Amino acid sequence: MKSLLRRLKKYQELEVLIQSRLEVYSQDIQSMAELGEVFLLMGNESAAVDHWEQIVAENQSSKTGFRVVLQEYIRHGMKDRMDKLVAHGRETFGEADLFSLELAGFYSRKQDFNNAAIEYLTYLQYNPKQFKSVSRQILRMSDNRESHYAIEEELMRFLETENSAVRLLYADFLFKIGRYADAVIQHQEIGTASENDLNRWITLGGNLRKEIELSLAAEAYITVLRSLPHDVKQLLTPRQRKIMGEALYGLALTSELQISPEEKVRSLAGYFPDNQFFRDPFVSVIVIDAESLQETFTLYDSILTTLPATTFSPQAHFRLGEIKYRITRDFDGALTSFRAALTGTNDRSLNIAASSRLADVLTAKGDIESALDFLDDKISSLSERWQNNLNVKRCHLLLLSGSLDSAVNSLTDLVDDLAVTDDAFNDMLELKVFVDEHFSRVDEEGKEAFRNYISAELLLRQAKKIEAQALFLKVAENYPETSIAHECLFRAAEIDQKM
Repeated sequence: MKSLLRRLKKYQELEVLIQSRLEVYSQDIQSMAELGEVFLLMGNESAAVDHWEQIVAENQSSKTGFRVVLQEYIRHGMKDRMDKLVAHGRETFGEADLFSLELAGFYSRKQDFNNAAIEYLTYLQYNPKQFKSVSRQILRMSDNRESHYAIEEELMRFLETENSAVRLLYADFLFKIGRYADAVIQHQEIGTASENDLNRWITLGGNLRKEIELSLAAEAYITVLRSLPHDVKQLLTPRQRKIMGEALYGLALTSELQISPEEKVRSLAGYFPDNQFFRDPFVSVIVIDAESLQETFTLYDSILTTLPATTFSPQAHFRLGEIKYRITRDFDGALTSFRAALTGTNDRSLNIAASSRLADVLTAKGDIESALDFLDDKISSLSERWQNNLNVKRCHLLLLSGSLDSAVNSLTDLVDDLAVTDDAFNDMLELKVFVDEHFSRVDEEGKEAFRNYISAELLLRQAKKIEAQALFLKVAENYPETSIAHECLFRAAEIDQKM
């Protein structure tokens, strides 16, 4: 009823309604405050303010009275009275952060970024356990570029209080606006005295790695390692050993990103550039940084020798396998690493990833039949919910092996069985359309051309780019009228672009 009368602007009737309620519930402070709002809406601001001030005067020992009146001042944008009331409340209750969040929200909505930052930081100063909440609000406010100067100005002013929570928030703010080196400096000021500090540095390293700030990420991980006791066997606690493993693993991942700087070659348009079947698994030798490669091997070896029984060992084996398979083409070494990752982990996702890579490496070695046998055994040992990724890999290998009828059946089953939301669904649907167009719906000459095309694709999976390119060109020359001829020329051009 009150809402309806307010919308209809029937303020006198609304006043009567609220007065009637107060006759029954004389201590209903919320209704008292609403009565003052009615006076304001009727154009009598002085009566409204007098009424609200009376509520505060009669409730000096209760924050509730202050709060309901403050809400009215905020709702109606009465900034001066709001500030005066808050100052009075803080003095009365001896709490410098009283109503800071309410004021911060008000100022933020008004884009008064200095005052909003002051109130958020005041609240944080007295409530450090609420760091995440305050950080979220400050960083959200920083989405507006115009707020940056005001926020930084107040953060720097509050740093004079030597409050570590404020400094950490300053670091988060600097990171958010892309000043990564300055953010690291603030983390250095906070230090590395506790295990929580070391975990903070590991998180920082991971975030810097995501932003491809690799030198700063490496610096973060090295800071952690230097802060741990050096006599590993005698002095490291189990928790410190875990921290060491995380730092070594993060440093190795960072170094791995430096091995092969992002290739500048753009994928030629139109040829399912993101489809996993057509994706080249190998890194071009010309972009490999040999020094970073050796450093990465050393780091992973450190994990395996220093932390042989931790969860990071299977991960390290897997990452080593990736380097040996994709970069150095040491297929025997990759098999050893992936098998170690497979047998050493209880992590189902890592287990499946290692199984998939084992099949890739066996294919690269020219033993695609063993790869298929391995996948069949592995798939049969898994529950249905874990089979999809390996079924997709099996379908790819059936295609590469030349078992085209079996591959077509597998493709059809997967497109029917995979959920539309599955990561592999679009890839398999595209691949089915491709195979239907160039194999299932063509004449015998077209089928023969497609078989030769598949042989060239297999050569690519064995890191034999020159041979693959030659075969693609040969198919295009020998079967110029087939639909796959154009795709062969495209694949040959892609190889030429990357060599």
